[in-house]
Amino acid sequence: MKLKKVHLKKGDILLKEGDTDKKMYYIVSGAIEVVAKIPGRHKKSNVNLLQKGDLIGELSFFDGKPRSATLIATEETEALEITKDFFDGIHPDHVRIFKAMVHKIRVLNEKILDLQDKFQDPS
Repeated sequence: MKLKKVHLKKGDILLKEGDTDKKMYYIVSGAIEVVAKIPGRHKKSNVNLLQKGDLIGELSFFDGKPRSATLIATEETEALEITKDFFDGIHPDHVRIFKAMVHKIRVLNEKILDLQDKFQDPS
């Protein structure tokens, strides 16, 4: 199984919040900004900056839920696209463990966004 290379220019969107595709990415070079809506508000928050060696989109990849954030290249970036067939042959128990970890991470992400909103400067 060969991984597909994805090349992004500064400002290119890799993933959009709410999308439901079944891919995740590994950053080879460059950087990606993570921007998410704050629950219950019409505001967005810069959540994180991902760089070389980081995985992107793993939550939706494993749990099938919509994307929790929009991912935007902050500079020229190269990533490897990982699809479900990459995991062919992995024991089903291992996949269940991945899904359990992803659930915990998704819940924590939602709590972090909620806390960011509560403690942001109102100006």
